[in-house]
Amino acid sequence: MPHAHGSTVTITGFLAQPELAIRIITMKAKTAYRKKIEELNDLIQNEKDILVVGQYFLDHLSSDRDFMSAGKIVKNKLIKQVLQKVGEQYVSQDAKIANMLVTHIKEFDFYHGPLFLGGKHASFFYFNKPQIGMAMIVQSMDENANTSFVRFRAALLPNKGVTVLPHNPTVQQ
Repeated sequence: MPHAHGSTVTITGFLAQPELAIRIITMKAKTAYRKKIEELNDLIQNEKDILVVGQYFLDHLSSDRDFMSAGKIVKNKLIKQVLQKVGEQYVSQDAKIANMLVTHIKEFDFYHGPLFLGGKHASFFYFNKPQIGMAMIVQSMDENANTSFVRFRAALLPNKGVTVLPHNPTVQQ
């Protein structure tokens, strides 16, 4: 009989099919980060204080091993173009993207990953369905450390390229 203990499952007794133990553990892990992604989706669309949104992502998802190992590494032109525009506005006019990894979790049509934006450490997440996301840019790491949280709406429009729409409040440092 399986018993849940936090994020793990303990199996007691004899299992005629040991592969069931793996399935039970996997289902529990997926459920845990599924709820976190759903909560993040609600926060990014409805929370007025974008610091709350950014902190939720950093505190609850970026440290979740199951979440971080979920999905596939992909290329995404829209996200790259949006983050380039964010860098130009909030880092410097000539900010370049380097070492960007984009992970896509198909079940949620959700993208996330780390990058360098104009030489600054950054990370992002983006929900494709509501076309909304956030970039978090570490502006400085000295005694006056600050991070910019930039919420954006973005869409790829036919024959017009990428359109980035502000989502108020757009930036909070």
